[in-house]
Amino acid sequence: MLPDAGARGAWIRDWGELSEAVEEVSTRLAIAANCDTRDAAKAAAHLHYIETVEPELSVVSDTLNRKLLAHPSAAALPADHERWLLSARMDIELFCDENIPLHTEIARLVQRYDEIQGAMTGEWEG
Repeated sequence: MLPDAGARGAWIRDWGELSEAVEEVSTRLAIAANCDTRDAAKAAAHLHYIETVEPELSVVSDTLNRKLLAHPSAAALPADHERWLLSARMDIELFCDENIPLHTEIARLVQRYDEIQGAMTGEWEG
């Protein structure tokens, strides 16, 4: 339990910073794999992230969302947090453990599609 509003604020900031860092890693891996579709190591790194990190992150995110909304002080958050709280409520409503493998498979298929698209090259005017 968070002891006071200051601790709650720090927890929210830490969560935000962690989310941003994780999103940056995900984006960098995807860009690296998509910019050089012939590089097997880049594709493998992105696939590893898709298959191992993303599924775990979805469970952790759900747990954090539930803790946030269950906390007695959640209702006391400033009005500018309302959109974030709404997003957390929607994420909880939509989360289902059984869907994690489906999301992983979709991400694999998207990566494969990107590889196919990236491999299509042609010469233009010589």
